[in-house]
Amino acid sequence: MAACSGGGNSALPTASTNAPPTGNNGATIASVGSSILQPASTSHVQLVGNASAPATVDETDAATIAASLASVNQSQVAGMQEEAAHTRPTNSAAGPVTPSAHGRRAQDVAMNSPLDLLYIGGPVLGSAVSNNIYINCTASCRASSGLQPGQFLSDLGKDEYTELLYQYLASPGVAISTPLTGRYTKGPGVDIAWTPGPANAQPGYTNPLVRFGDIANWLVATIGAVNGLNDGQNHVYNIFLPPNTDRCLSASRCYSPDQPATNTFCAYHSYALLTTNTGVVPIYYTLIPDQGTPSCTPPGNLPLPNQVGSNQRTDATDSTLSHELFETITDPQLDAWYNLNLNSEIGDLCAYYDNFVTINHHKYMIQSEYSDIGHMCISANLTNENLVTIPGSSSGGH
Repeated sequence: MAACSGGGNSALPTASTNAPPTGNNGATIASVGSSILQPASTSHVQLVGNASAPATVDETDAATIAASLASVNQSQVAGMQEEAAHTRPTNSAAGPVTPSAHGRRAQDVAMNSPLDLLYIGGPVLGSAVSNNIYINCTASCRASSGLQPGQFLSDLGKDEYTELLYQYLASPGVAISTPLTGRYTKGPGVDIAWTPGPANAQPGYTNPLVRFGDIANWLVATIGAVNGLNDGQNHVYNIFLPPNTDRCLSASRCYSPDQPATNTFCAYHSYALLTTNTGVVPIYYTLIPDQGTPSCTPPGNLPLPNQVGSNQRTDATDSTLSHELFETITDPQLDAWYNLNLNSEIGDLCAYYDNFVTINHHKYMIQSEYSDIGHMCISANLTNENLVTIPGSSSGGH
């Protein structure tokens, strides 16, 4: 995996003092006896971006930009490669770890759970703009199919659930006190029309197979459409594939509902290196195929908040998107916050621990995310609790 410089503003946000952070009810983050949690490492996080992102625009992606593949600079595409990818397993392949939501007894060191993430030195996104890329699915298609991630991203960026990220932006065991409101926002979405060709055929598969060359073309087209290289912002590009479209990372690791033997993941996040006139820059993206398949919808039979008839695509997509976005922020190049023993990131440790939650006054069902300080999975509805808040934090959007 290639490593590359983060760039951006390297100044750290203000960190909290030695006093254990408190929740709105005045309780400390953890009862640890004679001392606060001591981090396994005191290395400062390599923070990429440390300022508010531009305000969210087009909350529901009703006014997406049409990006043409015909105008893509193929010399840029030719030089791109997928540097690393980390997948979210299917609900049958996940094999969830021991549920951490029951809590673990705190010790006098921060690394007191086999589930905890370790900071290993790579960049972390201190702010970012998310841009949704819709392949072969314009606004009318999204409305009829239940694909509405724009509203979810808009809500998430305004909600206090992002406070969970405080503990991953300064140094291990420390929660920052700089507000995160406005740091993770939503930019304009992009529509791309794509026609699979002979190169997208795969023996033994019915569906067309997306190649990395396709992804590179989509990314370069989108970057041009949203001015992604010249606005001074970190961007996370979320690529949404239409139904009946496959993607493989190897011969045995695929999203392939038409070929169950290789159908092992529901989505992934990755980055690619793009050569520009000013140097090489990392391009961060998530790839989210159709989540309306049985292997990617939440397990269980409860009706979901945004379900239409038997279609659970909306809630499944939102949960997967939250998983990949939190992981992209905390581990964009797979060398930042990671559990080496379990080969897991912040979302993997809580995958398919889904909760009915309210985010910015809207109802969702999404998975929990892991808290190193709390040593457990944290639901969006628990953000006010003492495991993620810091002194003086506001009540946010619930």
